[in-house]
Amino acid sequence: MQRRILETEPVFHIIQPTTPKTVTRTIFKRINTSGLPLSAQEIRHALYNGKSTALLKELSECEEFKQATTNSISDDRMADRECVLRYLAFSHRSPEDYKNKDLDGFLSRTMEIFNAMSDERINDYRQRFKKAMHNCHTVFGIEAFRKQAANKDRLFPISKALFETWLVILGNCNDADIEVLKNRYKDLQDRFIKLLNGQHLPSAVNDFEYIFLNFAKAIQQTADVKSVHFRFAAVQSLVEDVLQGKPVSPPKDPLDFFQL
Repeated sequence: MQRRILETEPVFHIIQPTTPKTVTRTIFKRINTSGLPLSAQEIRHALYNGKSTALLKELSECEEFKQATTNSISDDRMADRECVLRYLAFSHRSPEDYKNKDLDGFLSRTMEIFNAMSDERINDYRQRFKKAMHNCHTVFGIEAFRKQAANKDRLFPISKALFETWLVILGNCNDADIEVLKNRYKDLQDRFIKLLNGQHLPSAVNDFEYIFLNFAKAIQQTADVKSVHFRFAAVQSLVEDVLQGKPVSPPKDPLDFFQL
């Protein structure tokens, strides 16, 4: 064993400092094949070390995060930090800014942005994140960020797509709106379950642009551009419908849009 070690020729991949980060990330992925492959977030952590990595670690360990997620997002392979990063990405940059099917690049760019951000602005996002986590826990309790069903005997696992979506939407709500959503939780839950089952589309997305999309699939296809836009628009409209007390309506019949 000692002889094998001594006779082994190490292989080094030297990347110059001027190499674009996108190229560096691609090379990193291609050589990340032997041993235990790194997760996407572990690669981002290695390539974008700085203020962003410190912030992700801090927020993934804060009490608000652990309480709202019931401490059920594992820190193994940095899954918890990726969830936090997803929120920061879609909070700092609008979901409409996600225009290419490249979630890894979108998240990596966010880490670059936060590495160059002032401490004052980073503290602002720190407080916004904690407030958003508090809002989601206030409204949903232990069911935050999970799929729901009318008849269930267990909690669904936390969905990364629902995590980023609900966190951004409810994070933008004021205290009065959160109180209304908490008091109308049964209505909110009923609409959400119907949305998941394809039995309801909130008013703002019940039109030709969205009627052919399925929300359950949209939260599975996390990197698809249309799915990202649809899930944010649907949840935003669902929250507004509950706050305004609008009636629950089924999805429109596609044939209605083709009638002369």
